Amino acid sequence: MSVRIRRGRVSAGLMAAGLLAGLLSAPAVAQAAPVVAAPITAGPDSTMAAALAEPTNLATPEQKVKAAAEIGVVPDAALLLMNDQAFVLEIWRRAKEGSYVKAEAWRAYDTADAGAAYAFITTGIFNASHDDALVDYAAAQAKARRSSVAVTVGLDPSDIALIEKNDRDFIFSVWQRVTAGSHVWTAAQQAIADGTGQAEWDVFLDTGAAAAAEQDLREAIEKANEAEAERLRAEQLVAAKQSLLQLLLLPVTTELVNAPDRQFVLHVYTNAKGAEVKLSAQTALNAPDAQLAQSLKDYIFTGGAAANRRDEDAAAAKELAAYRERVIPIRDAAKHDGFAPALLAAADKALTDNTLIALQTFLLKGQDEARAKDRRLDFATGFEAADSRPNWQNTADGISPGGGSVNVGGIVSTVTTAELGVRDKGARTGTYTLMYSGMDNSATRSFNYNQAFALTNVAVRTTSTLSYWIYPQSSATFGQVSGSNSTCVAIDMVFGDGTSLRDRFLKDQNGNEVHPARQCGRLTLDTWNEVVVDLGSQAGKVIKRVDVGYDQPANTGGYRGFIDDLKISDLESGPKFGTSLETGDPTPQWTNTASSVKPGGGVSNVGGVVSSVTIPELFVGTTSPRTGAKDLLYSGKDNSTTSSYAYLKAYGLTDTYVSANTKLSYWIYPQSSTAFSWVSGSNSTCVAVDLILEDKISGATASLRDSGAKDARGNSIHPGGQCGKLPLDTWTQVVVPLAGVANGQRIAQIDVGYDQKANSGGYRGFIDDIRIIQ
Repeated sequence: MSVRIRRGRVSAGLMAAGLLAGLLSAPAVAQAAPVVAAPITAGPDSTMAAALAEPTNLATPEQKVKAAAEIGVVPDAALLLMNDQAFVLEIWRRAKEGSYVKAEAWRAYDTADAGAAYAFITTGIFNASHDDALVDYAAAQAKARRSSVAVTVGLDPSDIALIEKNDRDFIFSVWQRVTAGSHVWTAAQQAIADGTGQAEWDVFLDTGAAAAAEQDLREAIEKANEAEAERLRAEQLVAAKQSLLQLLLLPVTTELVNAPDRQFVLHVYTNAKGAEVKLSAQTALNAPDAQLAQSLKDYIFTGGAAANRRDEDAAAAKELAAYRERVIPIRDAAKHDGFAPALLAAADKALTDNTLIALQTFLLKGQDEARAKDRRLDFATGFEAADSRPNWQNTADGISPGGGSVNVGGIVSTVTTAELGVRDKGARTGTYTLMYSGMDNSATRSFNYNQAFALTNVAVRTTSTLSYWIYPQSSATFGQVSGSNSTCVAIDMVFGDGTSLRDRFLKDQNGNEVHPARQCGRLTLDTWNEVVVDLGSQAGKVIKRVDVGYDQPANTGGYRGFIDDLKISDLESGPKFGTSLETGDPTPQWTNTASSVKPGGGVSNVGGVVSSVTIPELFVGTTSPRTGAKDLLYSGKDNSTTSSYAYLKAYGLTDTYVSANTKLSYWIYPQSSTAFSWVSGSNSTCVAVDLILEDKISGATASLRDSGAKDARGNSIHPGGQCGKLPLDTWTQVVVPLAGVANGQRIAQIDVGYDQKANSGGYRGFIDDIRIIQ
């Protein structure tokens, strides 16, 4: 892959050198105006941005030039030579705030999908730009409607401040400016009365203002003499023509509004865009001679506006259907995912509201806000049985910048190292707490950093906070403690970029640095002290481990105490592990390979499903993926009716640990003999994803299949326990809560197992979308 990328860069460089002059001479397209909605908050400063190990170079310079031109950008050679992901990020930076282009560019960048950037460059930016154009046109139509009303009620349509107000504020201004007590004044007042909304405003703007103005004018004509009445009628006709031109987004000229009615309507017919407007104008122009004058006037006063409304309604219905078609797949994907409740609720609401603004807002920013809620994580533990259990006990973090241990031993003679472990005494709340202790053996250099928790795919946000309660003991409550040594302790974090919390100069709520050595003497002995740390300055950093550190160069002697109610709030998270087998996703490390190291299971009495295959299979295929283009195919032939199994290994994991809410999720498609003739009965259902689990505290290794765990439907997750529990020839999601059987344990390996004692014969199926959820 890396070779292909280097070749792509060389090719792109040569093409850019040869084509740059010609490509950049193309006229730039005007940049879309901003969408009337709040801008999304995602961006390079937000967390969990995509960081593909191997960025793609699929887009050609020509494609990048066209993409950049869509927002009025003329790219230089440096921009054309960027990889796809970097180019999309640059488009994000240059796109207008609040635009669909900006939102879609960020989504294409902030994803693990390696093909998303190329798709955005070749198609996504143009679709998003089209959405921006639709919103711009809708905004122009809204202004045109207000301009038309302004003319109708005798206000100045060139008053930009007036026309650019929102509908309600515009109507309020009409109410303020027209004659008090007039029909227009009354209609405007009623339109914006308490409890009214867009529906009432639309009625006033579409027909109410015109009807009220007509009534006001009719009454004025009735009270005027004949000459004055004729002048008012002439002014009314001119105003109606000007109003219709404003409404149809056609230029308004004195010559045109004073032209004979037939000439005016013919001009509208020739220049208007709406099909209904044209058809209505044609009908008016084709009226019999005896009816022509009245038909033209009817069109000018009411028919043109009514036809324009029909055109707008038809266009809105078409746009509404198109937006629904885009929201529905997002809704369905969230429903199938099973772990995106906020996204599912937001999509459902947009579809239920079924308005352009609801669907547009969801596509622009609502989906991002919902996904952010679904990714939000509070890592909290009170060390109770149901809480996340520490992953290690009494284990120094020697991995840089963990700190390790220097000149610190056990606090009593029976203990050789500094301690960190759960105890059932001394808790602030509940029954259990985390006890720390050690013996400082040097007055010049002493520290110990013990590992507590491993975190996976978790990052700090600008709003993240660390808090915990600490109870440092004195010699009065534990005889081996010396002085205030027990206060020289703090929670530490190891970040993925090679830095640590202790060395970031952050301070707690009392103004004390959170380095353990800076907490010395700042905590009260023999009482619970709360420590709160604003982590916002570390936004974007990935937390790898949570440690408990003792650090004090100056003194010697014992230290001991307790920590309880640890919480790291408002983190950004993704799955601990996730793959859909697609390009850019984790790929199985093994193909058709038995998991033979205990408790892997191995293979017994199972061979190949067809004669040309001698062993059970597990490999990435393209036969019947649930999502994307790839899946994980499993198959084999059971050759015994008494004892048959085949456990094949797929993935090896390193720092993936089970916490209080961790779940295994995957989708499985067991085939029947109808779908694959070599299959026997329901054999294909006797398959499950298995996990090899390691307890770093006890040293024991176990398998998920033998843990007694059950899936969300109440079935044993042992492959034999899935027999007959899965429907054939369809995709079924299997979700397994892991905390009850593996809290705190490391997931060392992901296997796929077939296990059935009773029957023989072939089995075959597919697995897709494997996830280990936080």
